[in-house]
Amino acid sequence: MTTGGSGSHAAHDGGHRRGLPAWVARWRAALRIARRDAWRHRGRTAISLAMIGLPVAAAVFLAGFVASSGGTALTRAELQLGPTAQATIADAGCGGCVVEQTPDLNGWGTNGAGAGSPDTGAIEAALGGRGVTLEETGRHAVAAGDRDIGSHSISALPAEALASVYPIREGRTPATSGEAALLHGVADRLGIGIGDTVRVADTDLVVTGILDSRNRTVPDVLTVTGALALAPAGWWVLDDEPVTWADVLAVNTVGATVLSRAVLLDPPPVDPMYAGGSMMTTQTVGVGAAIAAIALIEAVLLVGPAFAVGARRQTHNLALLAATGGSAADLRRTVLSTGVVAGLVAGLGGAVVGTVGILVTWWWTAGGWNPFPALVVPWWAPLGGVAFAVGLGSLAALVPARAAARLDVVAALAGHRADPAARRGVSWLGIGLAVAGLATAAVGGLTSKVGLLVGGIVALEVGVVLLTGGLLSLVARWAPRLGVAGRFALRDAVRQRSRTVPAVASVLAAVAAVTAGAVYVATDEAAAREAWNPSLGTGTITINPDWGAPLEDQEVALTAALTEVAADVPVTGSSVVRALAAETPTVGGPSVYAAPIVRPDRRCPVDESTTQAEYEELVGDPRCLVGRSWSSPFGGSFSDGTLIDDGSAIALIRADGAAEAATALASGHIVVGHPDDVWADGTAHVEIGVADPDRPDADPVIVEVVAPAHLVGWGAGRLVLPPDLVADVPGVSVIPVGAVAHTTLTYDRAWADSITRSVGATSVNVEAPYTSSEDVVTVVLVLVASLVALAATWLSIGLAAAETRPDVATLAAVGAPPRLRRRIVAAQAAVIGVLGVHAGVLLGLALGFVLGRWTLGQSWQVEELLRLGRDVPGVTVPWLWVAGIAVVLPLLAVGGAWLTAPRHLPLVRRLAQ
Repeated sequence: MTTGGSGSHAAHDGGHRRGLPAWVARWRAALRIARRDAWRHRGRTAISLAMIGLPVAAAVFLAGFVASSGGTALTRAELQLGPTAQATIADAGCGGCVVEQTPDLNGWGTNGAGAGSPDTGAIEAALGGRGVTLEETGRHAVAAGDRDIGSHSISALPAEALASVYPIREGRTPATSGEAALLHGVADRLGIGIGDTVRVADTDLVVTGILDSRNRTVPDVLTVTGALALAPAGWWVLDDEPVTWADVLAVNTVGATVLSRAVLLDPPPVDPMYAGGSMMTTQTVGVGAAIAAIALIEAVLLVGPAFAVGARRQTHNLALLAATGGSAADLRRTVLSTGVVAGLVAGLGGAVVGTVGILVTWWWTAGGWNPFPALVVPWWAPLGGVAFAVGLGSLAALVPARAAARLDVVAALAGHRADPAARRGVSWLGIGLAVAGLATAAVGGLTSKVGLLVGGIVALEVGVVLLTGGLLSLVARWAPRLGVAGRFALRDAVRQRSRTVPAVASVLAAVAAVTAGAVYVATDEAAAREAWNPSLGTGTITINPDWGAPLEDQEVALTAALTEVAADVPVTGSSVVRALAAETPTVGGPSVYAAPIVRPDRRCPVDESTTQAEYEELVGDPRCLVGRSWSSPFGGSFSDGTLIDDGSAIALIRADGAAEAATALASGHIVVGHPDDVWADGTAHVEIGVADPDRPDADPVIVEVVAPAHLVGWGAGRLVLPPDLVADVPGVSVIPVGAVAHTTLTYDRAWADSITRSVGATSVNVEAPYTSSEDVVTVVLVLVASLVALAATWLSIGLAAAETRPDVATLAAVGAPPRLRRRIVAAQAAVIGVLGVHAGVLLGLALGFVLGRWTLGQSWQVEELLRLGRDVPGVTVPWLWVAGIAVVLPLLAVGGAWLTAPRHLPLVRRLAQ
């Protein structure tokens, strides 16, 4: 009966299989075995699913977050153009020149000169006579009761146009000049709501509504035209007729940009030259691909040990499969199926978790004041996540699967370990690949070729993974010189290579990457610190008028702000700062610029006649290095920031040599900030360009002024001219652009923050010392490395616990003390942590030197130092951080393993045979 039943079942099974291709039937059986094994060992499966699924969940969530934040063309139109507006138009600020823009206005430029900034009539004429609505904007002090929150943005439109542009979240739009709507954050800071009174400048307005902040152009305060003194800022098209691409091009010709609802929803084909372009350069793609490849290798190394242990626990079953006729391919397929099953389940679970996460985030923010513009989960994100997870699981199971195909069936059935011998060729291949990768990366770094640099780093990473087994065997030779725990840990690590090698390689690669990153960051920071120049000196108090504030009101506002600052801190002197401007300064009107002329012997000799060979010889010549950095806290909408001073303002700043510079200005010298601007006879030559308002298409009129030069080393000293030197230059004037105050207080963050605020139509600032982001970036890198290293170490230790249980029980049986169990676990952690961390630090230092040399070759700060003839810092190693990684990280790994290890040895009852 039994035999007949089996034959019937076999016949049924064979008939079923005849309906499927052979390869499908084999994979079906393998996947069934993998599914049952995963369910049987749920703890190990959970680890694998978490390691694979978490990156998928994070990627799906991030893709949904980015897509939902940006929205679609429809949501962008609604957000930037309000409920019903057809288009918004803005002056390009080029005096009526021709504008070339992309349809979505993500990129635009100007061409030539114009006859003056466009007004409402010019815009309406360009649109064929269609009416437009003028919007006025500005900044004024906002207060309510005894709360003054300083200067904020104000917008005004006719009452009937407000609802078409700015949606209201609560209440209604203002209907009269005595009403206003507020941004939620402004109302919250003022502690007021609908029906209360807000004071803007010196005008009281009744709050009628709270603005919907999903509109990215929402101002802080919205009111009706005529309620406040504001400046024209742009126009809205509010009728029902779409603004076409032809309309956009017509408006571009009068010097204005257009964002059109119709064009956003149905963009035209545009010349690639003006397509805005993508910031994704080949260099960016290459670096991104390298990071993705290294991250994938790390993921495989972290997940791989779990599959290796699973394959080892399946050894007997695999041997039975082989004994009943299973081929090596069947064994390999069975183990590989565990990775496929785990990857598929983890991918599906991660995609669901990521999607649910973005749904919950969207729902949670929907009731707030800055919700997502749309709920978008790109279809490719879950599918790509699942595909990535299946691929990752398959890669992680590939090495155990190949090992299973070489299984010694007889030894496995007898219960003996049948570990394949280590292949020395793999370690030598790893060494060769690592050396070649490091050399390639070094060449790429020295020659600034990103392709070689990125390829070398990836090859180095792969080589390190391959040579780790040989490194482990080399260290294992020290086992006889160690105690019981050390010998046990080292021999177990060598015997269980499939578990230990990926863990050591993962720690080594992570620590090497972070050490190299820390050296890169420190080198870049050292160059930036060396090239940094204070603008006016640490602790100098500056006051700037608000952008767009009327020029005629600026000096009064600056003087009032100086008085208020003097009431907060002890001021020993103050002055209004003035700069060069056009004779009739207007925003976007005729421009004036001033620039120092480089002395003849310091000019780069490259011109149209320079041959390629001559050009290559000049590469690296300090005269031909691009970029001369300078900074000034003053400028504004009416001036290019060239300061005009007789020494009264410069004498109040706290930069080194300010007193001498003030004396030089008082005697008619020109203050310059670069040695190339001082000519051989000690003079400075300055070119002043003045555009002719009556001839907008003509080149600017150039006037050259010459005076004795005085060299300084602070940013705002790029160019300061004495007033007498520009007094006779036609077409220019001198206007107030800010104010400066001097205090005897030593710079301190507390008092600086206490006076840094908006005062009327001005803002008060205090120049801070150089601030470094090195420590923050390094801390993040070290934390990431620590998480990867500790996860790899403890995961490997956890997987080793069950495998070493019989050996540890044997030790207990022969009288080993209970504390030995904890010492063994700590020693196992030390093998992985100490070997991986220390080898990683050494490798990271070598790679860090390569990256450091590369960043020095790419840094504009280094070019500036070379131009100035100053010392260029070399590769900088943050030794404190490196020492911390080398010492603290292994201690954490060992200490954590020791604290969490069982306190007692397991006791196993042995029955006599």
